[in-house]
Amino acid sequence: MSLAEDLGPYKTVEYMASQIDENLKAITRNMPDEADLPKEKLLKFSTIEKCLITIKEATKEMMAARVMGTIQAVDENEAGSRQATLAEVEKKEDETQVSISVNGGKEVNLTLDELAKAQDKLREELERKTRPGE
Repeated sequence: MSLAEDLGPYKTVEYMASQIDENLKAITRNMPDEADLPKEKLLKFSTIEKCLITIKEATKEMMAARVMGTIQAVDENEAGSRQATLAEVEKKEDETQVSISVNGGKEVNLTLDELAKAQDKLREELERKTRPGE
């Protein structure tokens, strides 16, 4: 079981990055010098070795988290694409057009919304003309 499975990819990458950063700083602080005493050199090289082993393990964990994060991101992206496609379909359904051929061969294309507005205007005009006293 990897840390990525326990913490999730985002927290794992964040945590491992901090571990790598701390170990790189420790390596920099423990850089051996030719002027160091042999005992100091041994201690510094030992510290560097421990830091490198930790960095290697942290890198493995980050790679596992990267794979998991990539899979999740692809799934989210595909889900978003499907949702956008459905939204576009719904929008197109709202914009369904009706073609009306008028005597003389002229064709008029209207959306359902435009057709409803025209119908309302016609109804208002008919009501106005059929009111008594006008």
